[in-house]
Amino acid sequence: MRARLDVAKPEGKLRPGMFVEVELADPHVREGARATSLVVPEGALVRDGDDLFVFVAAGERRFERRDVRAGRKAGGDVEILPEQGSEGIAPGDAVVVEGAFLLKSAAARESLGGGHDH
Repeated sequence: MRARLDVAKPEGKLRPGMFVEVELADPHVREGARATSLVVPEGALVRDGDDLFVFVAAGERRFERRDVRAGRKAGGDVEILPEQGSEGIAPGDAVVVEGAFLLKSAAARESLGGGHDH
């Protein structure tokens, strides 16, 4: 990432055009701990009332709903917070990004009995 910074140079060691390697620390993570988060594209999140969930691939043409809690947002991605009391998602889960709304609509039709002959 490229950034331009104005910094004090009391000892005169910094000159215009110099390059530096910087690590930005999250003030919410204790020193020495490595911060890791699961993130998904914002388009993967589906809302149902107050519930927030994603669809995860569960086999060929099968998907399962996983309730999640959203955290910080940045650059079109959303952090997924650890979910207590439910499965949530895990690293490596294949999350539906495009078409999640269509899956929600199809699931709603099935729950109302749509698509079944009686």
